[in-house]
Amino acid sequence: MRIRCALVPVTLLLVCSMAALAAPQDAAPSLRTLDDVAATMHAAHARIRAAVSLYHDPVGPRTWIDGSRLWYCLSTREGDRAWWIADSTKTGSDALSPLFDHDAAAVHLTKVLGRDVSALKLPVRAVEASASHVRVTFEGVEVPVEFDFGGDVRASAHAPVAASESASTAATSAATTADWEVVCRDGCLRVLAGGAEIFVTADCASDDGYFGEFSIAPTRDAFIAFKTMRAPPHPIHIIESAPKDQLQPRLKTFDYAKPGDAMDRAFPHIFRVERDATAATKFRVREIPVDTALFANPWSIDDAHFLANGHEVAFKYNQRGHQVLRMIALDLETGASRVIAEESFPTFVDYTNKIWYHWLDESGELLWMSERDGWNHLYVIDVATGTVKRQLTKGEWLVRRVHGVETAHRTMDVALMGHGDSASPYDVHHARIAIDTGEVTMLTSGDGTCRVEFSPDHSALVCVRARSDMPPVYELRRSSDGEVIVELGAGDARAMITAGWRAPERFVAKGRDGTTDIWGLVFRPMNFDPTKKYPVIENIYAGPHDHHVATWFERSSRSREYAELGAIVVQIDGMGTNWRSKAFHDVCWKNLKDAGFPDRIAWIRALAARDSSIDLSRVGIFGGSAGGQNAMRAVLDHADFYRVAVADCGCHDNRMDKIWWNEQWMGWPVDESYARNSNAEDAHKLGGALMLLVGGLDQNVDPASTMQVAQKLIAAKKDFELLVIPNAGHGCAESEYGNLRRAKFLFAHF
Repeated sequence: MRIRCALVPVTLLLVCSMAALAAPQDAAPSLRTLDDVAATMHAAHARIRAAVSLYHDPVGPRTWIDGSRLWYCLSTREGDRAWWIADSTKTGSDALSPLFDHDAAAVHLTKVLGRDVSALKLPVRAVEASASHVRVTFEGVEVPVEFDFGGDVRASAHAPVAASESASTAATSAATTADWEVVCRDGCLRVLAGGAEIFVTADCASDDGYFGEFSIAPTRDAFIAFKTMRAPPHPIHIIESAPKDQLQPRLKTFDYAKPGDAMDRAFPHIFRVERDATAATKFRVREIPVDTALFANPWSIDDAHFLANGHEVAFKYNQRGHQVLRMIALDLETGASRVIAEESFPTFVDYTNKIWYHWLDESGELLWMSERDGWNHLYVIDVATGTVKRQLTKGEWLVRRVHGVETAHRTMDVALMGHGDSASPYDVHHARIAIDTGEVTMLTSGDGTCRVEFSPDHSALVCVRARSDMPPVYELRRSSDGEVIVELGAGDARAMITAGWRAPERFVAKGRDGTTDIWGLVFRPMNFDPTKKYPVIENIYAGPHDHHVATWFERSSRSREYAELGAIVVQIDGMGTNWRSKAFHDVCWKNLKDAGFPDRIAWIRALAARDSSIDLSRVGIFGGSAGGQNAMRAVLDHADFYRVAVADCGCHDNRMDKIWWNEQWMGWPVDESYARNSNAEDAHKLGGALMLLVGGLDQNVDPASTMQVAQKLIAAKKDFELLVIPNAGHGCAESEYGNLRRAKFLFAHF
């Protein structure tokens, strides 16, 4: 609140002056002109760069030598470097040894180069390691130098490190030509035997035919092919108003399917290829009629897999509308279909993120990912019966992805979220799962999110653990039990912090229901003064396909830049975003306008309740793409809280945006919920300051979406700003000019 004192009695003037002194000062700068913004932003960048340049991460390039040994480069802040071997079969300091004799290398280079070379500053350009020795390429030395591991110079050689495989001898027999083959030509399938055409499909055309996807059974008595009925094109048009190579504008047209549009539809066809002694070519081909009842309305049908039983082929069916996804088996003789595994929800199946499966043909099992118990977990399916044999993982946490399956040992390595030592449900840890028992062996530990690099045989791993407020720590671990063998190094941010860099604060508060934890980050300027008042800017992106608040250690970002301009910037993952429970995610279903705002507002209020520097009378928001849709929605539905919004390249009406993203979350067929979520339909509700940006050449989100919402605002006689950057594509607010205009608009309304 700004206090202004006019001509008043002396006693009242004194009271007013004392009140002004007691009130927190306004920390937001005056950014009234574009030059002001450019100068302030340039200074902010300089401060951030100067601090960030002081960060030191000692662990450099690294490569696995074999299943247990890793070489890596370790550096000091002063520029000294050393190359080490880390051996997972040893423990503690015994696990580390020099990759080669650095002193011997220095002596060798001093002779070769004719100048003193320090063992601590070897001019290494490249390193290659084999099972027994290492070859190092040095700057200024044409021939690489070979060393024994940990030892002296071995040789200078042009040959590769590892002995090359001897050339294979001539084949013992000529390659056998298949007795029959399938080719696709002009939308038709043709079966050839001995070079002669013995079969051709009659039901094919350029817009309804077979276009190259087929799979032949291992027994070579059948094949499955997918016949596709092609949809008509869906052209949209944009104007390149200011071409660089001509004066006149240019029309650009490209195919862009939107929700509800007709789309290509593929269906499986089964063909039997049987020996026939009476036929001239000794083969005959017949098509097996297929029962399509279980896959009548496909979004996609793909990934054919012939089952080990020898009489069925399976494929994945994703129903349009994304409420049903099935793994279906077809009988190769009768064409009958059955369900092996199925996902079905009244909301949506998250097919873009949470569909994973792996065939265990030897045991007749299918490993299957599912949210059926409310969390993303792994199951073992009996392929023959389609029943669940075992739920491998369970609990109020989830499987993020599967790294790999070790069939011989019946184990799988997976990434988990919300499990382990971390406080945040968004931190990623890693584990080994026993397929026969579901036993979970944690491979990583500690508060933070972990990235892993497995050795070739998955017997060891490097874990790199970090948080948004903690630099990476590098550890060598065993995969059998996750034990830390040795720490390889850790990032050092002390000098950066001394120079004023501030780590973002991880903050958690209850959401709209009063029980669910909502997580986010708080960015403060380097010169943050808790006695002053700061406006709040939310950097929003609420796309349901992911969570969006960083969990990794990021030294610079757009949020940090805007904080440095004189604000407190927040990023929040509200309900409706991904990688929590199914119920948390389902909030977005046919409800993208919600964007988690009830959680976001509650979170910001909780932050302000403990931080007096936050000025809740000055809250702004900005975002791009789905975040642009979100930002505008803030000043349509929540203008009592958000004072100003900048929306870049927004998907302002989901009927105008790309088909796959919008049908995933808004469903099919297109119904009234699309209009109910439209910023254009609700433009008359605008209650805060709004700036719209759009690139004239945006081919990700149709720029007409922004123009249509602008026209609705004009019709409603609403005051707003529209910036079109003619030659920009998607995300034009991230251009230098767009970013300056965005910052100027935000701060001008504080």
